[in-house]
Amino acid sequence: MFQKIKKSVVVTVAGFALVSPVALATSASATPVEPASVVQVSNVVSVKDTNGGVALTDLEVQPRVIDGRVGLAVKVESADTVAADVKFITPYGEKSFKGAEQVQPGTNAYQTFNTREEAIAAGTVTISAYVPASNGQLARHTVVVLSYGAFSARPADQVDVTPVVETRVLAGKVFVAVKVTNNETVPVDIRITTPYGEVKRDKVQPGASASQSFATRSTEIAAGTVTVGAYLWDGFGHHQVRTVDYDAFAVAAS
Repeated sequence: MFQKIKKSVVVTVAGFALVSPVALATSASATPVEPASVVQVSNVVSVKDTNGGVALTDLEVQPRVIDGRVGLAVKVESADTVAADVKFITPYGEKSFKGAEQVQPGTNAYQTFNTREEAIAAGTVTISAYVPASNGQLARHTVVVLSYGAFSARPADQVDVTPVVETRVLAGKVFVAVKVTNNETVPVDIRITTPYGEVKRDKVQPGASASQSFATRSTEIAAGTVTVGAYLWDGFGHHQVRTVDYDAFAVAAS
């Protein structure tokens, strides 16, 4: 069931208030009611029409993972009666569909923009549709701004660190030495937990390491396990826990 919203009313869509000079339609089926600026997505920031606008439907902006990086997919379908020039404007580039690429009635314009980033902040995409003047009809133009949320291509449990555990002798006692290297391109918080204590190092820089030697206060230790927790923030929190085993060890008799 469509709900038609008459001209010059304020409409609230996903928390945003927008004023449209043309009728809008909202429906789960995303089928246009009439050739006017038909916007049926939940992330509309604003709509601006000139001379009645261009009929559009199925507007989408969706971050996705492409080869470990974020891609920003943008799509719109023409619900107009004539071909339209369409342009996508994003923080990561622009794409125009005109001439031989004009968007025909009932067809889609689609483009995925490579952000070359592992994570992106929230932002907006502008979709512009234009029908030139023809046969005594005025040129028509619609500009829709859509928002998208922050997005990370990195799995929530993936943080790239390399832990190394060694047993050593110092002053006749056994020590468990742990070194954790940050292989990421951003700072990482690292927590090292052993049977002989734990330590936390905040904001370990890319390429740097967190190191600690734990005193066992003994000349002999049983085999055990070191737990390494690594956390980073790139707009989203990522946390990974790894374990490293070490063998039983005894100080050689002098």
